[in-house]
Amino acid sequence: MILVDTNVFVAFLNKRDKNHQRAKEIVVKLLSGKYGNRYSISEVFTEAATFLFKKTRRMDVVAKAWDLIYSVEAALVQPLIIKKEDIDNAWLLFQKYATQKRPLSFVDCLLIAVAQSFEIDSIASFDSEFDGILNREC
Repeated sequence: MILVDTNVFVAFLNKRDKNHQRAKEIVVKLLSGKYGNRYSISEVFTEAATFLFKKTRRMDVVAKAWDLIYSVEAALVQPLIIKKEDIDNAWLLFQKYATQKRPLSFVDCLLIAVAQSFEIDSIASFDSEFDGILNREC
């Protein structure tokens, strides 16, 4: 099982992103079944939609992000439902891990909390801040 972080969706959908080619390679691996079940959370879509629209000003690109997370026919991942306990744990993780040397966002900490809750040990992400917390596939 693997979680997919915002930056993979953004790089995959934005051809100008420096990690676009790497994101395409990750998507191929994800679709091959190499990592088993693939998941994400609604907050990842929120970040991706906001970032993609600001960068591209194209709603069709944002719609593709929606499809990758929520479309029955085209989804790359299955969205996981966040529980109150996950949010509480994310807050504790944010206080523990978010430092000058490891600038994890609250959404990053929520991904870690969800990974712990669902016993997922890997994340597809370009963020090295996950290193030592989750197995990072990039």
